[in-house]
Amino acid sequence: MATADAALRDTFTLQGVTAVQPRRPDGGFDWDWRGPRNDPEWAWFFNRHLVFTDLLAAYQQTGDVRYRDRILVTLDDWIAQHPAPSGITFSAAWRPLEAARRVMESWIPIYAALRDDPAAFPPERRARFVASIRDHALHLRNHHAFSGNHLITEMLALTRLGLTFSDLPDAAGWRSYALDRLARAYEDQVYPDGAHKELSSHYQRVVALNYQELLDLLRASGQEEAVREWEPRVHRLWDYFAAIMKPDGTNPLNNDSDTESVAALLRQYAPHIRIPEQTVRLPWAGQVIFRSRAAAAADAAGVRGSGFGVQGSANAAAANNAKPRTRNPKPAAATPPPLLYAFFDTGPRGTDHDHADFLHVSLSVGASDFLVDNGRYTYTPGAFRDYFAGPSGHNVLLLDGLGPDQGPRAVTAAADAAGVQGSGFRVQGSDSRFPSPAGNPKPETLNPEPAASAAPAVEIAWGDTTFASASRPAFAANPRAADWRRLVAHVPGRAWIVVDRVITFSPATLTTLWHWSPECTVEPVPGQPDSLIVSRSSATLHVRHAASQPVPADRQQITARSRPSPQGWYSPRFNMLEPASCTQLDQAIRAPLVNVWLFSPAALPGASIRISADHRIVVQLDPATSLTLDPEAPGKSAVTGTMR
Repeated sequence: MATADAALRDTFTLQGVTAVQPRRPDGGFDWDWRGPRNDPEWAWFFNRHLVFTDLLAAYQQTGDVRYRDRILVTLDDWIAQHPAPSGITFSAAWRPLEAARRVMESWIPIYAALRDDPAAFPPERRARFVASIRDHALHLRNHHAFSGNHLITEMLALTRLGLTFSDLPDAAGWRSYALDRLARAYEDQVYPDGAHKELSSHYQRVVALNYQELLDLLRASGQEEAVREWEPRVHRLWDYFAAIMKPDGTNPLNNDSDTESVAALLRQYAPHIRIPEQTVRLPWAGQVIFRSRAAAAADAAGVRGSGFGVQGSANAAAANNAKPRTRNPKPAAATPPPLLYAFFDTGPRGTDHDHADFLHVSLSVGASDFLVDNGRYTYTPGAFRDYFAGPSGHNVLLLDGLGPDQGPRAVTAAADAAGVQGSGFRVQGSDSRFPSPAGNPKPETLNPEPAASAAPAVEIAWGDTTFASASRPAFAANPRAADWRRLVAHVPGRAWIVVDRVITFSPATLTTLWHWSPECTVEPVPGQPDSLIVSRSSATLHVRHAASQPVPADRQQITARSRPSPQGWYSPRFNMLEPASCTQLDQAIRAPLVNVWLFSPAALPGASIRISADHRIVVQLDPATSLTLDPEAPGKSAVTGTMR
């Protein structure tokens, strides 16, 4: 009701921004107004007429005709002001995506609810409306996007128009064309492991919901053969979400993404899918999701467990399924140890909505995020768009302030143990000791049954890239300023180790960035200059650092900086901006250097890191357990002692 009442006052909230929509001198809305931030997104969203469904709900609930009449007057004004264009356009009214969203999410539901009301749709209005519907269909048929999530949305809208207005002369042709394009788009845009090629969890959601609606439409229209063809394709899109979902039930913010409830989507659309508790490798998306249960856990009351800094952190899905208490409850089962989670990006950058995030790492302990991807915030060009989409907003390395090469937008082959990811792009593949689906995996491939045997001693993934010299005169003689290999080792239940090996032979400033969740407090450890303790109300992460040789270094914490360039910001959703701490380590180097970072939920008081002259690494987790890593031969890593 609040949204509908605000609309009666010409007040609207779009993508988290609220404003009064101005009107033209003749009384109609200014449909081209870009909102209070001069953002084209406002005009596009306003022309989708999403508020119509809120006004309809208010009318149906109260019977107050003011809500119905506001819909109809606004609809009349829009149709009168916007005859169909003769070609493709990016205008606020007729960008193909807006035409698609408008008819699917607003016009079709409104017409279904009000078409039998003679006061709402008398013959004259009905004729104008149906004529505009046909204009929308012809526009989507002839001037749709060529690819990407826009094409999928536009073809779904054309399918719905063909089914809803089946008595129109061209309806059968619209359906046939749209269904063919939707099938081709799926083959062109979805990897065999279920990842949409834009590699954004937000647009994965858009695509998955669109294809889910297509499947529902096919079921409702009795097209059983088509349903059988589409079911495994749609399930694969949800499989990807199950593979990447964080312990709190939300998604990592890879590329242009918002924080959204993956758990709720899976419960509604794919309840058959098992959520993995083991490490998953997506060889086409180039993403490794490390998972394991912590070695020790807090008790049910949330008291910190012995040697482990986590208070009770129940999985969001489990919490939503909790049963009410009874008068004589059974003894409560022990709270399971929290899930340790890491997201490591070694894949292509994405065909659209991409960020400079190659080799980025995110970490979570149970429902508590620690290292994060910072989100998207805005599409408006400028310093903040550069920050959120560029390397400075990610957990990566910079060389003289610039990010590394990002590789191709898409790949034509899956990563394998030989290290070939795709045409012209090299990624040293991941250790084979965890599931690695290939070809066209079935849903269960990405969701292995819990292993009966002990967890592997260590899981390793790594990737390579270069820092090009085109913008660095000091390196002009060499097309590559430096080579960078990042290796991530996961010791199940215990820790993560991140190894950055940089090879260069000229003076440069190497910058390491670690972006923390806004809920994190980052503090140095007294007497340990190379250690940090990162605290949240529900968990703690201990960080140790070592370098292969002493070099001049400066470590600082940056929060909410706007100038000279943004740093220390986080955006959980579009148009939302929050201060968040960033650890920045600047090192003056002139020769190859290896940095090793140990992240552990437990304090590990006996831990140490040793790096030999040939860059072999020994990480001592406790007096009885050590891990040997070789950045030159990552697959030869070894563990001594008992890991759990």
